[in-house]
Amino acid sequence: MRSNKSKFIVFISGAIFISLIYVVAWSPLFTVKSIEIIGSPTDAVKSEIAKSSGITPGQQLARVDPRSISHRLNEFAWISHVGVSRNWISGKVTMEIAARRPVALFNGRTIDSTGQLFDFPGSVERGLPIVSGATTESGLGAIALFKGLPVDFRDQIQSLSAMTDTTYLIRILNKSREIKVIWGSNDGAADISLKIKVFKALIERPENQKISRIDLSAPHAPIVK
Repeated sequence: MRSNKSKFIVFISGAIFISLIYVVAWSPLFTVKSIEIIGSPTDAVKSEIAKSSGITPGQQLARVDPRSISHRLNEFAWISHVGVSRNWISGKVTMEIAARRPVALFNGRTIDSTGQLFDFPGSVERGLPIVSGATTESGLGAIALFKGLPVDFRDQIQSLSAMTDTTYLIRILNKSREIKVIWGSNDGAADISLKIKVFKALIERPENQKISRIDLSAPHAPIVK
């Protein structure tokens, strides 16, 4: 008697389990009813993301694989992270896009703090430094120098170039006068402070009002031209 009862319980449990699988995986009760994309820079890009995700209304929610979608969308170089979530009650699939943050324009393309080059699809923040270098590493070094400069000095910069991996050239617009500054290497905050102090002292001298070039490679013995 107990054996028959146990078999019946197992049968009922199995039937319920199979029914649940059917409801979740095939029933129209749990399908994609709407798609929300957060963080897209433009509507055109939003449509492109929706298409590339492979998600369509009416698709079974159980067959929406967040990991696969995230991996697929990370093929866009400008995307740093994608979060995908499913709401089983409303049927909404939400994709949260985290875009890379441009810190400079490097050789005509945007670059982030990790050195990743990408073409940003939206409007780029104004005032980004124009950084150039033979390699990404030299470009990152130039960006590090730029970020370490005080704001009042940084605002005068038109471009910053990595002449080598450790030598930099800065073009500055000072009172409508363009000055090329051979910065030399970047040896930290103390070095930056000293070189800026020397630069300001040099351009304030009456005899230097027409100079167009300052070499600060050796700040204790600067050269003007």
